[in-house]
Parts: sequence; structure tokens; C-alpha cells
Amino acid sequence: MKHHLTFKDDKSDKFWNIEVGGTSFTVTYGKTGTKNNSTRSLSTDRSAGHTFDNEEKCLKEAEKLLIRREQARQRSS
Repeated sequence: MKHHLTFKDDKSDKFWNIEVGGTSFTVTYGKTGTKNNSTRSLSTDRSAGHTFDNEEKCLKEAEKLLIRREQARQRSS
């Protein structure tokens, strides 16, 4: 699963991506159009160094994050 979100208004132009691969996922985010984007990668379920037991659990957690991100974006619009 890959998903890309953007947010742009008079003050910001941001992106947020999530990509699931096996039992981990990566989230990247930052400002669009900057040479050095601010990014952060997560391959955990909120515990450093911990991967998910199986792909289903990983996908479920990634979907939860995506839903929360979309809800936050709707509130700020």
C-alpha cells in the first residue's frame, strides 16, 4: 500500500506519504518544494525497533494512521 497526501494553503505547502512493505511501513513528510525535505521514517508500532508480527497487523496500523491524517487534514481545511 502506498498513499500520498498534500496540504496547501496561504501559509503552507506540505506532503505526507505512507508506504507499507511486509511487516513494516515508512512515513515521510515535510514541506513541498524545499531542497532538503524534513522527513521521518517509522518502521514500528510506536516502539523503537519493533516490527509487526505479520503483514495484516502492519497494514491495519498503517490504515489507522492514514485515517487519522485525513481527519486532521479535514479539520484544518
